[in-house]
Amino acid sequence: MSILSRLERGIRGAVESVFGRAFGGGLQPAEIRRRLMTVLTASEQPSEGGSRIANWFLVDLCPGDLEELGPSLPALTATLIEEIEERALRAGWDTSGPFDVEFRARPGFATGQFEVTPERRSGTPGFRVRVVSGPDQGKTFEVAGREVVIGRQPSAGVALTDGDASRNHAVLRSDGYRTTLQDLGSTNGTFVNGRRISKQEIRPGARIEVGRCVLEISRGRPVWDDGGENRV
Repeated sequence: MSILSRLERGIRGAVESVFGRAFGGGLQPAEIRRRLMTVLTASEQPSEGGSRIANWFLVDLCPGDLEELGPSLPALTATLIEEIEERALRAGWDTSGPFDVEFRARPGFATGQFEVTPERRSGTPGFRVRVVSGPDQGKTFEVAGREVVIGRQPSAGVALTDGDASRNHAVLRSDGYRTTLQDLGSTNGTFVNGRRISKQEIRPGARIEVGRCVLEISRGRPVWDDGGENRV
């Protein structure tokens, strides 16, 4: 089995595990996942240099089903976004902004009834950067933008006090669903999962070493441009 096949199977299992804990015998987990993937593919439209797809999805559910999601909702949302990103990368689709999935209660919907509405939205991706060790341990930064600088510069998106970090140490860049980390010629270097890098694509959960600080990167909430949405 290929690495991509194993990855897809693992993501699918995670989705179904979260839904199974949340809904029990009501809404079937595979139904929502299949509908979301079908809507994603159907949203494809030709554009200059490739194809564009929807990047924001609203899932309307029966109020009772949404209530049953409870604390599983963040994990469920993150897992679905991860699968959407993997499919977009494999297909080479373009998007005008980051991906997001939102859930909403729809009065009048019966148990198990749901609807997925796709839109194309323009916005910037969000990141959550947590300092897990080092002089700035315990700090968390919620940032959004195509470029987020990490360093001692007070104006940096991730502003550290660690004297071993350069003022402009590294930068996170995103094109909507690919995120890269680039060293900005720092004195002590930038490391991802223990390896020194000059530029590298990173995924949620990556551990980044900047000076004496170890940072953990996770996905944050996107910031959408006003008036930037269009129903597909």
